[in-house]
Amino acid sequence: MGGSVDNLFQNKIDKFFKEGSHDVTAYDIVFISVQECIQRLRTQRTNALETYLAQKGFANIDQQNGLVFMYQMFMIGFVKKPLMADVTKVTASYLAKGKNLLVASVGNKGGLGYSFNFRNRIFNFIGCHLQHKMDKQAKRNQMSRDLIAEIKMQQVQTKVNGLESDVVGDFCFYFGDMNYRLKTTFQALDNSNVQQQAVGMIETHDQLIEAQQTGHYPGYQEHPIDFLPSYKLSNYERQVYVNKKDQAPSYCDRVLYKNNMAIKAKPLSYESLDECYGSDHRPVVLQLALRHFERVRYWEFAPLTRFSGTSEVSSEVGVIDFDYL
Repeated sequence: MGGSVDNLFQNKIDKFFKEGSHDVTAYDIVFISVQECIQRLRTQRTNALETYLAQKGFANIDQQNGLVFMYQMFMIGFVKKPLMADVTKVTASYLAKGKNLLVASVGNKGGLGYSFNFRNRIFNFIGCHLQHKMDKQAKRNQMSRDLIAEIKMQQVQTKVNGLESDVVGDFCFYFGDMNYRLKTTFQALDNSNVQQQAVGMIETHDQLIEAQQTGHYPGYQEHPIDFLPSYKLSNYERQVYVNKKDQAPSYCDRVLYKNNMAIKAKPLSYESLDECYGSDHRPVVLQLALRHFERVRYWEFAPLTRFSGTSEVSSEVGVIDFDYL
């Protein structure tokens, strides 16, 4: 949501959660990861989320810390109150990767992590904000490698050198403003032809697809994209792209998942929430069914991830990512 418009966030929370395929009350666990949040508004934003979700029957999953945050980024999680007993070993972590200023790296880039056990399965979530600019693809690749390798989400990682978080987790999500671009220009791909051409250019022009084809993000999957680019859009108009230094509309906001379980994962949908205004990014949602997952029903995290399903056959997972909350 647009950080420059204070009332927009408070007034649009309900619309945001209902903009996707399901109402938030359909889920049992909600994780929200935010990038480019105005620092002074973080407490206001998280309090508004807690108030809203408490009314829907949720409690904060992290009873000790409440949330994990860095400069301009935060992640917060919720679970339906009757399911709190099923959640154990909640750990939060972060790793700043912004431009180094004197001593410390700045937390406007990097990753936030949450990990927990749910009915003896380990779920890991890394919400990222990677290096911007068209020509920084190699930097984005390196930053992701570092985040996955260096974020400590399970105790065993402190004892086994080099053990990555996505090896420890049964089911892992890596999502957020990944900042990968379509390798073209706004002059070649603009409002006159983006609806006809953008999706068809992904396989040959998308930097994230290229990164995966050259060995990056091993084991991670992404559901095929059939929606328009999530960036750079008008803050207040539907599907109107803005020319910034001749950068083409791009799929900056992505959701990757990695399944280390014997349980089958079936993607159901992958969509952009075109009418969630207030930012030059649009949220992106993945819905994924986990088959035969005992009695597990619903989760969600965002930049949001949603899991849902029935007690007999499935759970669905979804992710919503957005900037400027």
